[in-house]
Amino acid sequence: MEIRPIRASDEEALRALCLGTTPLRRREQSERFVIWQSFGQYYLDCEASHCFLALEETTPGPSKETTPGPSKEGNRAVGAILCAPDYADYMRRFTERVSPKAKPYGYLAMATARQTSLLHQKFAGRYPGHMQCLWPASRPDLARPLFEALAAHLEAIECRGVCAFPDKKQRALWESLQGLGFAVLGKSGNSLIMGKELF
Repeated sequence: MEIRPIRASDEEALRALCLGTTPLRRREQSERFVIWQSFGQYYLDCEASHCFLALEETTPGPSKETTPGPSKEGNRAVGAILCAPDYADYMRRFTERVSPKAKPYGYLAMATARQTSLLHQKFAGRYPGHMQCLWPASRPDLARPLFEALAAHLEAIECRGVCAFPDKKQRALWESLQGLGFAVLGKSGNSLIMGKELF
């Protein structure tokens, strides 16, 4: 398995992970658009240096080297962890870039787009960063290597804590987060608010 920072060229794979792992309804094109803009495209455009992708080799190759670099032919993305390490910067950029794209689709689309910011707001002082966990329920083994890559990065840039917001139905996800030391900070609607201090 290779864990590396995401790149612009990962957009198609990241979009598939975002739409494939979300607990939100995604039947309509407008729903898929808002979900991708809010929980995928924003991070690719504005926070790429804080986001990591997990890849697995799907075809045998001559080398097992997994150092960061161009993806080897036959590798496929199996999970990702996306992060915004500063709540104030995230809110400013998100309000400028994403909220106007959701507005034409109505109130429910706007509520979906604003979900992360509203959940994070109360806890941003102690946990300035937040993350989106994009891996399937069948792959809880991806949680630790992805989070460890992110945590090392966040400590290096002195982000002291991070939140995550799994849906209550995503049992495998929130159990994985608990195994990584995340505590439940609160609940809002269908979401758990979980946090971990890094130092």
